[in-house]
This record gives sequence, structure tokens and C-alpha cells, in this order.
Amino acid sequence: MIRSVAPLLMMIFLSTDVERARVVSDYVQPRVSYANIAVANAALTTTDVERWVTFLNASDAQAHHMQLKYAAFVQSHNALLDREAPRLLAASAELSEAIQQEGFTTALPAKLDSQRQRSTQLRRQLKLAEQEYINSIEPVMTEEQAVLLPTLHNEAIRRQTRTRSSEVRWVDVELSRIWEKVNHDTMTPEELRGTRTMLQEYENAMTPLFRRLSDIQWDLPTRISTLVADMQAEVISSDEFQVRQDRVRAVYLRSLQRISNLNKTTVRLITDTLADEVADDFLQYANAAAFPELYPDRAAIHHVYEAVIHDDALGEDLQHAAAALFDDYSAQYDQMNRTLQEFCISWGEQSAMGRDGYQAQLFPEALAPKLRDRRELSEQWLERLTAIVGEDIVESHQFGFEE
Repeated sequence: MIRSVAPLLMMIFLSTDVERARVVSDYVQPRVSYANIAVANAALTTTDVERWVTFLNASDAQAHHMQLKYAAFVQSHNALLDREAPRLLAASAELSEAIQQEGFTTALPAKLDSQRQRSTQLRRQLKLAEQEYINSIEPVMTEEQAVLLPTLHNEAIRRQTRTRSSEVRWVDVELSRIWEKVNHDTMTPEELRGTRTMLQEYENAMTPLFRRLSDIQWDLPTRISTLVADMQAEVISSDEFQVRQDRVRAVYLRSLQRISNLNKTTVRLITDTLADEVADDFLQYANAAAFPELYPDRAAIHHVYEAVIHDDALGEDLQHAAAALFDDYSAQYDQMNRTLQEFCISWGEQSAMGRDGYQAQLFPEALAPKLRDRRELSEQWLERLTAIVGEDIVESHQFGFEE
């Protein structure tokens, strides 16, 4: 019998004075401008450890050991940041001031590269501190649990290479965490093992892609600032600058797309092996993570149609008529969602390429009319359903629909 001890560990954490693992933003000074802080603003938290306890199916004694070792990790982690974060931020503030006062001079690329090297060193130290914590819990793990520890090591690496959110869809999705949200009660042990194997393979493939992305991402400012300086010094023309910048950004975009494609491919592989209900849940959670602006759609009326179709008091003729409407609504609704997803994907890729008019702050305004169209589609099909079964019937089943 599989038994989760996460609630026990939560009680331990709540009843013990466990200091919070600090992040770089804890050291930021008010009214100070910073540039090129290439360090993830994230740390291993008690919530992460609670999740790991469940993932490892740890015993009470193992959970307690993980908590004690976590307290030691926090001490060393915070001591590292206490020492290094102020230095990094001071250099970042100095860099920001130089950019504001001097602009894109020929000296800027070297300054950016120096800051990138500082950030890389701190990221490496933070990653090693977390991996040392994982190594410290390994001695109390069984052989079956030890096989799962590479997943934790991969997560530690990605936590420090995922230094900023991505413009490109699916890049910020962590499928292993998505899987934790799915109800596994109806799955057989063989199905669970098969899915876990696929997720481990996915983790092993994803981590080096993030390492590569991190290198490209934080080399980008240096490369582009070099091009700007060359253009301002008339070493290259503005047209040549645009060509070369596109070439540099295309490398960055391809790196993002590799991660995005791996996530999408893995979702398809996993859903193809699952029963429909579990597959639908997994896909819904994954889509919500990739497109948080689109899902969940609280104006969708699937639940109203399904309730009406299963309302035997209506009689077969009205139920069949409602079912026919539902098929048409679902087809149009699904097509609109595909169009919305394509719009989000295209915008993100244009943004990653640095195209004018595709800045992140402009996206909500561009998306708003398309979301309004989707809402109006649901309202129209709700009116059609009302016309054949009556307003009273629809209202009796209309829980959850937001006016």
C-alpha cells in the first residue's frame, strides 16, 4: 500500500523553526537599478521537500531525516548568498549605471561578459549546495528510492538554469510537476511505472537543453551589445546589424523551441498510453500551464450541455437535439482554442526574435479581443440551447458559468 507522509512532514516543518532559503531578490536595494542579474530568483523550499517526500514515498523516519538535512542546507545556502549576492548586485548596479551614462560603448560587451561570469559562478555554487542536500539524504533511501534521486538532481540543475520566464510557450512547463496533480487512483502499477519511466527519460533529456539555453540566454546581451556598438561606430550598417541580430536571436529561439517541442512530444507520448479520463486530466493541466491566459475558461459551457444531455426528464428528442448542438459547439470551441494557442505561440516566437510590436507588455491588449470572441461563442451557443430546452432547464444546470 502506497502511503504519502507529506502531511506528517508539513507538521514537522510547521512545528520547527526552519529558516527560509533566501533568494537574490532578498538582497535588492530599493530605488537601485540593476542589469543582467543572470541568477534564478528561486531556491529549494519546504514545499519542494514535501513534494519530494511524496514522490519518494518516504517513511516517517526518512521524512524526518530529510527535514533535518534541509535545515542544514538552508544554513549553508543562506550563508553563500549572504556572502555572494551583495557582491553580484553591486556589480550589477555598477553595470546598470554605466549603461545609463555611457550607452552601448565598445567597452560594454566586456562588462556584460564579466557580469555573466559572476552570475554563472554563483548559479553553479547554488546548484551544488542543493545537490549536496540530495546526496545527504541518499544514505537513508532504499534501492528503489535511490533510482528516483536523479530526478531530484535534474530539478536542482534546472532550478538554477531557469533564470527567467520564457516568451515561448511550453518552455516553462515542468511535466513531472503536472503529473503530480493528476489522480492516479484508477491506474494500474504497470501504467504508473510506464509513465514514471517516460518522465524520467524526459527529465534526462530536458536538463541538458536547459543548460544549453542558459548559456545562450546570458550570452545574448553581450552579443547584441557588441553589434550595437559596432553599428554606432559605423563598423557595420544598420541593415547588417539587423541581419546579424536576427542570426543571433534565431539561435536563441531554436534553443527555446527544442524545449517546447520536447514538452509537447512528451505530452503526446504520455496521453497516448493513458485511459481517456486520466489523459484528459493530464492534458488539461498541461495546457493550463502552457497557456495560463486561456485556461481554465470559466465561460465555457460544456458542463451545461452535458448536464442537459443527461437530464432524462427532458425526453429523448430534446436530449438528442441538445447532443447535436453540443457536437457543433465543441467543434467550433476546439477550433477557436487551437487558433488562440497558435496566436500565443506565434507572439512568443516573434517576441523572442525581438520584433517590434511584440513586447510582452503589449500581449494582453492584443489577446483581449480574441478572448472576447471565445466568450461570445459560448454565449451564442448557450442561447441556442436555451431556445430548444427552455430557460428554466438551462438555468437549473448553469452552475459555474460567469456572466
